[in-house]
Amino acid sequence: MVKNGLSKFLHNSVAEEDKTLAVMETDWEEEGDMTEEILERIRKRPYPSRLFITSTLIPGKNDSAQVDYEGAFLRTHFSDRSDHASHLGTIRDYVWAFHAESPEAAKSSLSSIITACMTMDKGKYHSLASILASSLSEQARNTTFQPREFWNRDDPQSHDLCRKKFVLLMEIVFDSVTKERFLLRDKNTNIYRLCFCLLRSSSSETRKGKNSRLFSAVVAPFLCAFLQITLISYVSFEVATLDEWKIYWKTLPLAVLATLYSITQAYAGWKSTTSVKVIIYQDIGILFLIDWLINLLLPMAAVVLGFTIIATSDQFIEGVLNTAALLFIPEIDDKLPQFLDFQNDDIVRTYIVQAAVWRYELNARITDDEVNKATEKEDQVGNIVYSDIMVTNLKESGSDPDMFDFFGPIDVRTFATLEIIQEECLLKEVSWIYQPSNFKRQGSAKLSKGNVVYLRLVKLEDDKEVVFRNEKFIDGVDISKPDGAVRGVYILTTFKKARSVTHMRICGAPTGKQFSKALRYYNLWDISGEAQSLLDSPKSNVYPMGDDIQMVAKHCSQENFV
Repeated sequence: MVKNGLSKFLHNSVAEEDKTLAVMETDWEEEGDMTEEILERIRKRPYPSRLFITSTLIPGKNDSAQVDYEGAFLRTHFSDRSDHASHLGTIRDYVWAFHAESPEAAKSSLSSIITACMTMDKGKYHSLASILASSLSEQARNTTFQPREFWNRDDPQSHDLCRKKFVLLMEIVFDSVTKERFLLRDKNTNIYRLCFCLLRSSSSETRKGKNSRLFSAVVAPFLCAFLQITLISYVSFEVATLDEWKIYWKTLPLAVLATLYSITQAYAGWKSTTSVKVIIYQDIGILFLIDWLINLLLPMAAVVLGFTIIATSDQFIEGVLNTAALLFIPEIDDKLPQFLDFQNDDIVRTYIVQAAVWRYELNARITDDEVNKATEKEDQVGNIVYSDIMVTNLKESGSDPDMFDFFGPIDVRTFATLEIIQEECLLKEVSWIYQPSNFKRQGSAKLSKGNVVYLRLVKLEDDKEVVFRNEKFIDGVDISKPDGAVRGVYILTTFKKARSVTHMRICGAPTGKQFSKALRYYNLWDISGEAQSLLDSPKSNVYPMGDDIQMVAKHCSQENFV
């Protein structure tokens, strides 16, 4: 039942958790009958997913990694050694190499983690990010490290310091994912940003040598900017030298439509450019200034000048040609990389990995005082409150279409797994009751797989309830006293049901603001405008921050749900 090696390390790491320790495999039901002591111990365990990281590798095969030793363990309500498909072992190697002062090993593991996050299936990334978000919540309160190698047992505060360092290390990973999502997934690349990535990731030796692509990266931005500025200047000269400002009705509809399209085009450029400094450029440089000029000011000029030049065209074909030319000018910097045969994905991902390594080198030199100051910032990742909860005893994994397993926001109206969070996905309360442990099966009292026989969901949008119950067991439970419950803003991410709910996983935060921050920072699911408005409304503040009734990281007390 209990793996002695892991049990020993856990007992030595956090003494207050000894009473609820249950170091078991996910399929522990097959190992025999559960004693009442074990059952009671599991009932008292917290629900949110959390990590235990050791420096000593412990025997035991992890199916996903295909290795015989592990150093990173996923802890859930049911087990301190839950099965998982995510790359937790590489994260352990990264953290351990940092503490062991092995920079080469740390940078290698960091590069592997970032590359995996950028290239893995979306569902697998979301599952991994949700687990890490839960573990990093509130300065990594849900992460425990093996003492001595990571922290000093004689100084409990050193464990908190170790957690803060973990937050800063993982911040490098998620900031890198944010860059990749902004540039590639959201298609915000242009010649200026690609050349910046290419120049920054090129070594000094490459810069000195003859490299045609590097030469293009130096020359192309300036030629492109000069061309765009010259074209819009010629348009302005044409408008300024018009003999007669006469609007022709036959080209006016085209002018209006082209202006509306230009406004939409300009808005997308403005939205992208206002974020690019923080995400990509960091500092104000020549490429940032050119990018800002071309994608902020030039579209504004194109909107004003475009309407005038098209509406004053007295020939149909002239209006069409003017429209095509004016719509093309702001897009030249977006199209040029394709003409130059730039491999956008390779350039961006190479730069992101290189930038992460440089940032790690800076973090590796900061002092303990600097760590404390860095994690005190209000917008810092460690201040985000988030929970990922395995309500039933299941293996952590992303989407697997071959097994009809999907991980993503679930619409509680249709129970379809979506790609984007809609209003119907948001819940303000989730409570559940497990199959009674005294249920007899072949004469033996066994603990179930965590099957839920009573489930109550309360929608955030309209407070409507959705209730599931297994009538076979409902007479033997008190629905006014659930085994577990959470309140705040939550979504279902995994759900399967026969008579009872057999697979269920949820995630969320105590308020809409915290949930929005988690979605944005960890690059989880996109959210619809209506759902975002609901999160921003007072309805999403189910309980104020700091109220003990949040119960985000605790097993719920029954008296709160009578």
